[in-house]
Amino acid sequence: MFLAGARPGRGDFGVFGQLSQLVLFDPTPAAAAARVAPRVGAWVNHLEDLHWLEVTESGWLDRKQVGARPGSAAG
Repeated sequence: MFLAGARPGRGDFGVFGQLSQLVLFDPTPAAAAARVAPRVGAWVNHLEDLHWLEVTESGWLDRKQVGARPGSAAG
């Protein structure tokens, strides 16, 4: 549903900012997206209005669930 799972994250909003201009406002790339990648337009429309998304405290990863970053000491 979103780039990294069931909840929108920073990546979704960063990509949305760029794609929304191309898919919703500029006719040339909008036509190309509709022809080549119609799901991109659907995703932009999906993310544009998130009123349907129930906001809860569940579903977030705990820091201990995330692996160590490359190059950092294990811990």
